[in-house]
Amino acid sequence: MTIKNKTKEEKNIKKIVLLGSTFAIILISLTLGFVLINLQIKEFKIHLDTFQKTLIQREKITIKTAIENLRDDILYEQKAQQHRIKQNIKKQTKIAQKIANLIYLKNKKNDRNSIIKNIKNAIQNISINEENIDYFIFDKDGTYLLNTKYKSYEGENFIDFIDINNKKFIQEIINKSKDSNSFVDFLWYMPGSSKIKKKITYSKYIFGLDIVIGSSRYAENNNLVIKYLKDKLKKRRLSNDDFVFIYKINSLSNIKKYSIPILAKNIKTSEQTVDFMEKILIKSQYAGNIFFKEKNKLLYSTFLKNQRLFISFGVDLKRINSIIKQETKNSNKNLQEKIVSLILIISFVTLVFFLLSYAVAQKIEKIFKNYKLKVISNERKYQLLFNHSNDGFIISKVTKDKKAFIISTNTLAKKLSGYGVDLIGRDFFELFEKINKKTLFETNEILDKVLLITKGKLRKHIELSCVLYKHEEETLLFSSLRDISERIQLKIEKEEQEKLLIQKSKMASMGEMIGNIAHQWRQPISELSGLFFDIESAYDYGELDKKYLSKRIDEANDLVEYMSKTIDDFREFYNPNSKKEKFYLAKNIQRTLKIIHSSFKYHNIKVHLDIDQNICIDGYSNEFSQVLLNILSNSKETALIRDIKKPKIEIFTQKKKNKIFLHIEDNCGGIEEKILDRIFEPYFTTKYNYGTGIGLYMSQIIIENKMQGKIFAKNTKKNGVRFTIVL
Repeated sequence: MTIKNKTKEEKNIKKIVLLGSTFAIILISLTLGFVLINLQIKEFKIHLDTFQKTLIQREKITIKTAIENLRDDILYEQKAQQHRIKQNIKKQTKIAQKIANLIYLKNKKNDRNSIIKNIKNAIQNISINEENIDYFIFDKDGTYLLNTKYKSYEGENFIDFIDINNKKFIQEIINKSKDSNSFVDFLWYMPGSSKIKKKITYSKYIFGLDIVIGSSRYAENNNLVIKYLKDKLKKRRLSNDDFVFIYKINSLSNIKKYSIPILAKNIKTSEQTVDFMEKILIKSQYAGNIFFKEKNKLLYSTFLKNQRLFISFGVDLKRINSIIKQETKNSNKNLQEKIVSLILIISFVTLVFFLLSYAVAQKIEKIFKNYKLKVISNERKYQLLFNHSNDGFIISKVTKDKKAFIISTNTLAKKLSGYGVDLIGRDFFELFEKINKKTLFETNEILDKVLLITKGKLRKHIELSCVLYKHEEETLLFSSLRDISERIQLKIEKEEQEKLLIQKSKMASMGEMIGNIAHQWRQPISELSGLFFDIESAYDYGELDKKYLSKRIDEANDLVEYMSKTIDDFREFYNPNSKKEKFYLAKNIQRTLKIIHSSFKYHNIKVHLDIDQNICIDGYSNEFSQVLLNILSNSKETALIRDIKKPKIEIFTQKKKNKIFLHIEDNCGGIEEKILDRIFEPYFTTKYNYGTGIGLYMSQIIIENKMQGKIFAKNTKKNGVRFTIVL
C-alpha cells in the first residue's frame, strides 16, 4: 500500500489529534478553573470567618479580663477588709486587757467578784463607741461573765456550745487565749437574721483572775464590698460599645423577684437584663464565668456566692457587625477581581495550549508519514531477508489442541522440506522427528537439533529455533531452520580422523614400546642365562639333585612370570579406552612411569614427584597416560640428543580456583622461542629423521577437546621447559 492510497482514518489523523487535544485542553482548563475558583471562594469564607472570630475573640478577651480583674480586686479587698477587722479587734482586745490588768492591780486586795464587776463596767463603757465590735468575758470554765451585745448570755455556761460546723468555738477561744496568736473564727447567725456569716474573735487570758477577755466582729460587710465596687466602676472608663451591670440576688429560687440592681453603666437595667442574668445562671449552674450572646450583645458574667453579687461586663456588637459587613464587601470585591483574573489567565493558557496542540498535530502527522515510510521500507527488507536468508523460515498458527498449521514460509524452507508450495497448511510438528513440544509450550521457545523428514522420506539434520508469540487470542509459532547435515558429517569425519591420528600416534610409539620392553627384559633374561649356566655347572660337578633343580626351576618361573606381566602392562597401556571414567591422578602417573622406568633408569634420568594423592579426575585414563608418555618421551630424547649430564624431570601439582594444574618440568635446554608457539601443530617436528609431528598435536586434542582442559608449554629460568596441563 502506497502513501497515495491512504485510508480515510489516515487522512483525518491531523483532525483527530487536533480535536482530541482541544477537547482535553478545554476539559482540563474548565476543571482547573473550577478548582481554583472554589479555592478562592473557600479562602474568602475562611478569611471572613477568621476576621469575625478574631474581632469577637478580642472582645471576649477584653470583657473576660475585665471581669477577672474585678473579681481579683474584690477578693483582694475582702482579704484587706478581713485583715483590718482582725487588727481592729486585736487592738480593742489589747485595750480591754490593759484596762482589766490596771483594775486588777489597783483593787488586788478586794475580792474577785468586785474586781470583775469593775472590769465589766469599764468594758461596757468603751463598747459604746464601737458598735460593730462585741466584747466578752469568760470564766475559765466557759461561763459568760460579759457579752456587750447579748446581756441574756451572762451567767450561762457555753463551754460545749458549737457553731454551724459543729465546732466548739468557746473551748477554742479559752484554750487559745494564752497563746500569742489567739484569733478564732466560727460561723454564726447575723443579728436579727437567718443569714450565717463568719465571726472573728481575739482573746487574752487574765492570769490573776482566771478569766478570758476579748472582742469579736463579723468578717464580711457586704455594704463595704458594694461600695468598693461602685467606686471602682464609676472611675472606670468604658467605650460607647462596652457596658457593665451588677445585681444583688437575694434568692436564687426566684431571681426576677429578689434581684436588686446595684450598678449599671452604659446600659439601662430592665426585665431583659434580668432575663439575661437568669439564663446565664441557669446555663452555668449558678456559677457564672461563661460567655453569653443574645441578639447584638456579648456578655461575660460571674457570680460571687458569698456576696450574692452578679457582675456582668458586655459589649454591643453593632459596631463589630458593621466592621464585618464592610470587610465582607471589600473581600467580595477582591474575590470577584481574582475570579476575573483567573478566567483571563485560564483562557490565555487554553489558547496557548491550543496553538501548541495544533503544532504537535502537524508534527505527529509528519512523524506518522515518516514512520509509515520506514515501516514500508522495513517490510521490504524483511521480505528480502525472509526470502533470501540462508535459513528456512516458517510461520505457523497454533490451535487449541496444540497443532501448528503453516501459514507462511520462505523459499529455502520449501526447498529444505521438499514440499514446495504444498508446505502451506501442513502441521509443523509432523515435519520433525522427536521435537520437544512440551518444553516449547512451557517456556515459549526451544533451540534444538532435530531430524527433518522431507517429502521424499529423507532425514536431514536441522538446527531448529522456535518462539511462540501470543497476540490477543491468536498464537503464532515463528521457526527458523538451518541445515547442518554437512556440519554433522564433517564433525563425524573429524572425529574419525582424530581417532586414526591417535592410533597412528600409538603405532608411531610402538618402536619405543619395544625398546622399553627390551630394557625391562634385559635383566631377567641375563638372570635366566645365569640360572642355566648354574644348572650346567652343578651337573658337571655332580651337585645337581632334585631339590637343587626344583629351586632353580622356581626361580626361572618367577623371572618368566615377571616378563609376562611386563607384556600385560604394555598391552593394557596401549589399549584404546573410549569410556569416560574417574581416576586418581597420582596412580595414573605412577602407571605411566612404570612403563618407561627401565629406559629412564638405563639413561640415568631422575624423576621427582610431588603429587596430591587425593586428586581425582573425570576423563580418559589411558589417553591421559598417552599424553604424559608423549611429554616424558620428548624430554628423554632431548636429553640424549643434547647429552645432558644429569637429566632430571619434576612432576608436581597445584590447585587454583577449583582448577588442577599439573606441571612437567625438565632441565634439558628448553625449546627455541621461535618455534615454541608451533609445537602443538599437526606434523610439526624437529626430529626430521624419525619424528611424525603428531605426538603433541594429539596430546592437545585429548586434553582440550576430549577432557575440556588446556595444555601449554613455556621455557623456565632453570634452562628447561615446563608443560602445564590445566583440568
